[in-house]
Amino acid sequence: MIQASDTPTSQSTAARWTFYRRLGLLLRTRLTDEGTTLSLHDVAARTNGRVSAEQLAALLAHGSQADADPVTCVLLAQAFDVDPDFFITDEALNDYIRSMREEAQALGFETASSLQQLAYSVTTQRAPVLAR
Repeated sequence: MIQASDTPTSQSTAARWTFYRRLGLLLRTRLTDEGTTLSLHDVAARTNGRVSAEQLAALLAHGSQADADPVTCVLLAQAFDVDPDFFITDEALNDYIRSMREEAQALGFETASSLQQLAYSVTTQRAPVLAR
């Protein structure tokens, strides 16, 4: 497993949280009940096919130059169950990160972990409770 920071280190806010980085954060932190990441096909299915796995792959292939249209952003926000502003404003992004850390802290997990580790810990802790 490659260890990479969840948050970019660039000084420029615009450069730090591009569409590509925001989508990557969701792909790493929105997990299945088993604690696995969603495949691009899973994400596409959650949009009811309105955004295809191929479109997602193309967006990711463009890296920091990726630029999704507003409809795609809304569909992806719905697929990941986040505020559509997640792809637009730093406030919505920060709210998402804050809520992840707060949920992890409420379950007794160390919030200094990476966001992906926190998401995994919370998901696997929550899954047995939901199965009851």
